[in-house]
Amino acid sequence: MMLQKIVFASTLVALMACGADIPKVPMREHLISEWQKLAAGEIQSADLVQAQAGTAAALGFERGFVRLPVNFKGTQIERVSWDLPVNFDLIRSKGIAFDFYCADMSVFVSCSLYLRVDGHWQQTTFMPGSNGQWSRIVLEKVEFKADNPAVNSRSFKHVDRIRISGWRGADKDTICALANVSLIPFKPDVLLLTGLSSAKDSQDLSQYQMYSDSLYDSLQRLGVESFQLDDTALDQAALEGIAVVALPYSQSLPESALRILQNFVQHGGKVMAFYTLPTGVSELLGVKKGSWIKDESGAFAGFSRVGAGVVGQPEFAPQGSWCANVYQPDATVPGGRVIAVWRSGAGKATEHPAIIATAAGAVVGHVWLRGGEPQSGALLMSLLGELAPSLWEKHARRAFDKIGQIDELDGYQAFYDFIKRGKMKTTTAALLEESATAHRQAKEAYARKDWPLSCELSERAAGLAVKCWCSSFEAVADEHRALWCHSAFGLSGQSWDDSIKFLKEHGFNAILPNMSWGATAYYPSKVLHEHSSLAEQGDQIAQCLAACRKYGVKCHIWRVCWNTGRRLSKEDAQQLREQQRLQMSDSGDDENIWLCPSHPVNQKLEVDAMLEVVRNYAVDGVHFDYIRYPSSNYCFCEGCRTRFGQRCGQELKDWPQSVKKGGAHYEQWLEFRRDNITKVVSEVATKARQIRPEVEISAAVFRHAPGDRDSVGQDWQRWCEKGWLDFVCPMDYVDSTAAFSNMVKVQKELVGDVRMYPGIGLSCWKDSSNHAVTLVRQIEAARKAGLQGFTVFNYDRYAEQSLPYLKLGVTKD
Repeated sequence: MMLQKIVFASTLVALMACGADIPKVPMREHLISEWQKLAAGEIQSADLVQAQAGTAAALGFERGFVRLPVNFKGTQIERVSWDLPVNFDLIRSKGIAFDFYCADMSVFVSCSLYLRVDGHWQQTTFMPGSNGQWSRIVLEKVEFKADNPAVNSRSFKHVDRIRISGWRGADKDTICALANVSLIPFKPDVLLLTGLSSAKDSQDLSQYQMYSDSLYDSLQRLGVESFQLDDTALDQAALEGIAVVALPYSQSLPESALRILQNFVQHGGKVMAFYTLPTGVSELLGVKKGSWIKDESGAFAGFSRVGAGVVGQPEFAPQGSWCANVYQPDATVPGGRVIAVWRSGAGKATEHPAIIATAAGAVVGHVWLRGGEPQSGALLMSLLGELAPSLWEKHARRAFDKIGQIDELDGYQAFYDFIKRGKMKTTTAALLEESATAHRQAKEAYARKDWPLSCELSERAAGLAVKCWCSSFEAVADEHRALWCHSAFGLSGQSWDDSIKFLKEHGFNAILPNMSWGATAYYPSKVLHEHSSLAEQGDQIAQCLAACRKYGVKCHIWRVCWNTGRRLSKEDAQQLREQQRLQMSDSGDDENIWLCPSHPVNQKLEVDAMLEVVRNYAVDGVHFDYIRYPSSNYCFCEGCRTRFGQRCGQELKDWPQSVKKGGAHYEQWLEFRRDNITKVVSEVATKARQIRPEVEISAAVFRHAPGDRDSVGQDWQRWCEKGWLDFVCPMDYVDSTAAFSNMVKVQKELVGDVRMYPGIGLSCWKDSSNHAVTLVRQIEAARKAGLQGFTVFNYDRYAEQSLPYLKLGVTKD
């Protein structure tokens, strides 16, 4: 024990010396009150920054920061964590920010920030920029997700604790530092009321929040400041400075909230409601509800303008809605008019009203769906501008200022200088000139106060600047450039031939199409249930493979293992339940409908499903996904109990406590779970190569191998060591290029001679306005790490929008 203390003390001395070179950081504004007290010497750092179990204590406050020793070397701790007891709310703040320093980021695979809100934890991830430099970390409320989905509040009242965690990436120590914990101030114009009072359960709540997030994301893209608030938390103070209140999706409203909205409208405020109108809101807005209509053969393809519409409204804005509520202006209330009807998939305007503008606000016949198309943004802005004309000028200013804000460039002049300093290709020079012209025209329109035109020209100038920036990068020869495609049918509305042609034309040379889930196949199968679409739409592997051969693209068939994706009928799911083939959580829940990996029949199904594809199709490879347990809470079914007991040679009376952390059989249990998963990987690899020696075996895996082998039974480092995989794709789905780069460096050390094509999370990133830029940066990071390829998730509308930008540079053949 004394020796351990001496070693730990010497480690702290070394870390303190290491921290002596941390540069001073200037004090910022809007500090939380606790940090202000720390800076004033009213409290000690040990009182504010509290190390959690196994983590070294903070080393005091000086030069504006608190040093945080990271003590991974020689320990088994999965993360280092420090808690800050606080007392504030984030209702009128955009989020939280702080300065963070890390001498060596390779010690972390990722970092997390937790907020305890009303007694429940919400968390998000972050990663500092470069080694040995201060980074300003800015985390908006919308980025946080609750550990318990049932209490995933959007209000952020009563925050009483902050937790900063760094997850182990290497067995070594370093020093970090924390400074300037602040609230992010902003002056919102729009308030989104999330339908908490309408939700029956956590799954229901997620639906209401999903559509609120969709509208919030679109407002963010427009640069319109907004915030989300649970309808149960609405009070008069929340409406201070608000011009428009939006109801993204609400079946009901608390009576108190309705009264507040009525008062809000009486005093000049506007309400914009989507799809369903709670009791009292129809009267408030001056509309009457007609019928609910379900989409029949593409009846709802988007919003078609009626007459002149409103200022800035596009003639058409696409939105593929599957149903709609039909409303009409109340003839007894002046000022109501239909400004858009639904357009059919055939391109014809229907008679069904889609958007109604009234004196009190507006009603849209369906929820707002994330689109990203310029017309959708223009439509939303035109609605906001109609309800609150002052928003036009604010939007025009923000749109103009955004031109040239690319990566770390802070505006058009910085962008222009950056391009001029680089190697000027013909395409780059032409795009630079075009962007300069559009920039000048946008400035002139803004000076004339022609806000809609200025916005349109600013959007054009910004797009040209991004194209110009992307064109300044170079392609790399003989590189594996792949896309995962979660749809078994290719791009939405296109054939596999069209989808593969588009992929190839934009410099990609491999596709991983998702052709089976758990017990369901999108091709003729004697092993799995055939999906109901097979009869009409045919064999999807055959169609995809034919297109791949035609255009010279490699095809690796992607299988989702264990997880049925709820694609089974209720009858088939019940049959699996009766056969005791489904996973069960430690709380006795089997509603996930995942197959149990220890069940011999399920193991055989997984192996046979992969081998069937290898036998029947000349594909380039087969690709494992979800080749793991859902979490450490699975699987605790009776079958696992019996089979694990047989393996141990004893009856397990203290179940499941004996196999949980600290239990007598914990380590054996972890090995049992790993072996169940690994058995499938090794057997498929061995037998597939016997059938067709040239076929490649690959896997999409979680990003932290040392922890993944215990938490989800995914021992992918061993799979690489044994040669069972030809290539591996860690799913490094993070916005931060610094975080992505660090993950890739750590993972590269684990794969040995196996090729690694890291997964880039295009469709998962929160900031959809910079997809192409982030994609280029992460491709460049993979190249810098010495890797010969990458895999992008997902081949969808985000890819359709981004690939043309890549074709200008990083994937230009």
